Amino acid sequence: MLIWWFGTGLLLWLNRLAPRTFSVSLLGAMAAFGMSIAAIEVSQAITTPAAAYVAFAAGVTLWGCLELPHLFGWLTGPVREPCPDHLAGWGRFRRALGVGIYHDLAIIAVGSVLWLVLLDSPNQVAAWTFATLWLMRWSAKLNLFFGMPNLDLELVPERMRYLATYMADRPMNALFPISILGGLLLVWFHLAIGWSPASDFSRTAALLLATITGLAVLEHLLMLLPIRDSGLWRWAVMLVSTSKIAKT
Repeated sequence: MLIWWFGTGLLLWLNRLAPRTFSVSLLGAMAAFGMSIAAIEVSQAITTPAAAYVAFAAGVTLWGCLELPHLFGWLTGPVREPCPDHLAGWGRFRRALGVGIYHDLAIIAVGSVLWLVLLDSPNQVAAWTFATLWLMRWSAKLNLFFGMPNLDLELVPERMRYLATYMADRPMNALFPISILGGLLLVWFHLAIGWSPASDFSRTAALLLATITGLAVLEHLLMLLPIRDSGLWRWAVMLVSTSKIAKT
């Protein structure tokens, strides 16, 4: 939970800094990406609870390293403009797909390589973690596209506000109950493994995956409830504001 909360806040904090810092942040992300790959390589043959934590943290870090250039507006897609009002249906979906297609392809590429490398490895926690984040992210994107009532865009920078035009403000959509049910079933599946008489490694891995999936389900629910999830990362905004005040 700490990795999820602090990691998301760190990305939001870096994203709200001055654009001149983005290149330095990206260099740091590349270094973190390389260290995560090394950690996965070292831990893939080890089946201890510590190795499960290392692989899990590495999988989340890989995900964050791909999210950062997307938030900077560098790894997005050919479409970087608001959606025209007249577009609907398939045309609107195709244009929305073009908003972040390069980022999605990068995720698919990294995830595919990760699965191929770990296919016969005893420790596949990094691959499962990355796949879970990808699945729940696409679920969230589709739900926002089809329409949800709580479109909290407070932490989205001005350069990315055009994304709001590809989201619909509706009480709910038909996909949302399926997303929640699917997420809860996945949590139950992992918990069932965690409660079974398995090894310490299997229990640790299962509970880590159950937790990250449960947090993703919570983020889905916050799109329905009148609660601003941006408050969870208010500290990241305050850090940026404090640094600007100190410089002036």
